[in-house]
Parts: sequence; C-alpha cells; structure tokens
Amino acid sequence: MRRKSTAYLGTFFILLCLLWSPLFEEPSQTISSADTMLLFPPFQEYHEEYRPENPLLSDQFTQFYPWMRYNRQQVRRERTFPLWNPHQEMGVPHWANTQNAALALNNLPTYFLSLEQGLNVRAFFTVFFAFWGMFLFLRLLFRQSLLAFIGAAAFALGGYITVWLGHPHAGVAMWLGWLFWGFFRLVKRPTCTRMIYLSIFLFLSYLGGHIETAFHNVFLLGSFAVLYLLFHNVYSFRRRVTIMKLFILAGLLSFFMGSLYFFPFLEYLLQSWTYFARSQGEYGSYSLSFTYLLHYF
Repeated sequence: MRRKSTAYLGTFFILLCLLWSPLFEEPSQTISSADTMLLFPPFQEYHEEYRPENPLLSDQFTQFYPWMRYNRQQVRRERTFPLWNPHQEMGVPHWANTQNAALALNNLPTYFLSLEQGLNVRAFFTVFFAFWGMFLFLRLLFRQSLLAFIGAAAFALGGYITVWLGHPHAGVAMWLGWLFWGFFRLVKRPTCTRMIYLSIFLFLSYLGGHIETAFHNVFLLGSFAVLYLLFHNVYSFRRRVTIMKLFILAGLLSFFMGSLYFFPFLEYLLQSWTYFARSQGEYGSYSLSFTYLLHYF
C-alpha cells in the first residue's frame, strides 16, 4: 500500500512538473494578473475599452504581491519581522493584516528565491501539498489508492485552488485534506499526541492568510466530525465521547496558538474602512446567508 501510494504521489508530482515547465524555463516570468493595472491611472486613459481576462484577480497585483515583496525585503534586507508597514496609507500594522500571510507555509519559497521564482514554486507547492493531504485522507477513507488519486487530483486541480492560486485563499484551502486526515488518525487512535498534530494542522491553516477560508475549513471539519461520530456506530459511545473531547481540545489549542494572530487582526478589522462600509451595507456583507451554506453539501 505504501509503495503504491508513493508511486501515485510521484506520478502527480511529475505531471505538475510538466505543467509548470514553461515557468521554470523562464525564471523571470510568473503567474500574475498584471493586466488589471490597465484599469488604473495613468494607463486607464489609454486603454478605456480594455477589460482584463479576470478582474476578480486584481488583488494579486494590487495587494498580495506587493505585500510578499515587502515581507521578503524586511526579512532578507532589514533582518527584521514585518510588524509595521510604513508604505501603506500613513502606516498600518502589517502583522494585523492577516492576508499578507507572512508565515504561511506556501509563502516560504518567496524568502529564499527571487520573488518571481518564489511565486512559481509557491504555486507549485500549493497544488502539490493540497493533493498530498487530500490523497492521504481519501486513501484512509476508501482504502483504495486509485480512488484517492482521482479525488485528490480533482481537489488540487479544481476550481477553487486554481482560481485563487495567487491569493491567500489557496494557502488555507490546501490544508483541508490534512485536517480531515488528522481527524481520521485521531479516530483510529485517540491519543494526546494525535490531538496535538491536529491542532498544529489547524494552526498552520490559520496562518495561510485568509480567515474566512479558515472558518470554512473548520466548519466543514466540525460538521463532518459530529456527523461521523453520531452515525458511525463502529465505536462504543464512550470511545466516541473521548474522540470528541480530544477533537474539541485540538480546536481550543489551535485557537490558543493562533491568538497572537487573531486578536491583532480583530482589533485592526474593527477600525478599518472596509468593516465600516460593509457594516453600512455599502460594500458587500460580512454575513453568510443560510442558503449559501447549502453549497457546502
């Protein structure tokens, strides 16, 4: 089983290398939505009729890539952690802006390589890591490596991660399979060690840079855990209670570890223009309609 799983992981890795080969051959090129800059002055005046291929991705060019560059500059040149950003507005608490994802696992290549190469490796790693975690979970669930391969490939190359590959959303969503795998390992052997592993997976997913997607992950995992333990009668009632206690403890521990991340974000959010505008209904909404929850299922 282990050799076959390794073969499937290797197969997907090779397929990704073939897909990414054009980017690796041109180190100065990267995945970008830079065409959206034509919507802003001074370019807008000369391209009034132009429409970007996907305006939804404009935040890559205007926010996420500049923040990654700033993170890299602070760590590599200034030898300091980017707590404050003096270049945005009149200066803002950079650490409280969770979407810069300074500590996201998939952003680490941007600190050690050139920004362009780092972004290419980042995108490659995000897709492969998403596949790897979902493959482990589905193999544990179905006991069939081929089904796990198909399901994991569909997840890693699916719409959500593909569209948001340049956004922090994908850096959080890539942990979904790992979270479910960690839960199943906890079910198989409810020990404190496996509870700690699950809490670490949850904490690292928070650092991905998009709290909303992290909430979606936790909601999916929590819903699945409750339903699985309620209707899966293989284990005794006492064992299921033990598993649920450890599961809740893993969530609390992950929240405790992430408190240095959450509370600055909440304080910053409550003082932001975005929060004020959305609270007034002028720019979208923070609420999640009940009908939207049906899309989970």
